[in-house]
Amino acid sequence: MQNSLAKVAPDLSLGKVSTDQINGKQVLLINLTNRSKTYLKQMNLHAVITKTDNSSLKDAYDNSAMEMAPDSSFTLALPLSNLGFDNQKGNPLESGHYQLKLLVYGEKSPNGIYQTSLNQQTTNYDDKWELASRFTVPAKQANVSKIKKAEELNLTFNWVIIIEWTIIIFLISTIFYLIFKSLKKHQEKN
Repeated sequence: MQNSLAKVAPDLSLGKVSTDQINGKQVLLINLTNRSKTYLKQMNLHAVITKTDNSSLKDAYDNSAMEMAPDSSFTLALPLSNLGFDNQKGNPLESGHYQLKLLVYGEKSPNGIYQTSLNQQTTNYDDKWELASRFTVPAKQANVSKIKKAEELNLTFNWVIIIEWTIIIFLISTIFYLIFKSLKKHQEKN
């Protein structure tokens, strides 16, 4: 067996991109694969989601604390309801066609040839990938998102009302108990 000190370059690729519901929230599922036999360390991911028929409708997601094992793939779930798409935080994506653009940097290095701004500081990286994919949000799924969001609003309890009703029920029960006790006492006297 022979060992080599030559650096193995990471090979990052983009797989299937789709939308789904996780815990009642709409998410964008992005499958990423590292096909090489080396760790992909210190990844910095920047995702931009744009509606294809209206480029002014877009949002971004950043994650600068990612790593990938060799010969592995994982599905990154971006919480679309929390991104604030179209400046409407909490609203799910409408049905239609969208474009995802990923800019991924890997392996921080002071001598890295790729630069980006991270926490308002310039950071150098050895590796860079620009990945893109189109995806569709079906009308059926967009409607399910709206229904679940409405159900969430209906399930929000107002604790003041619950406490008030508890007190009212307790008072009514106490009044009936006292009346019943008083009637029983009257019947025993007679």
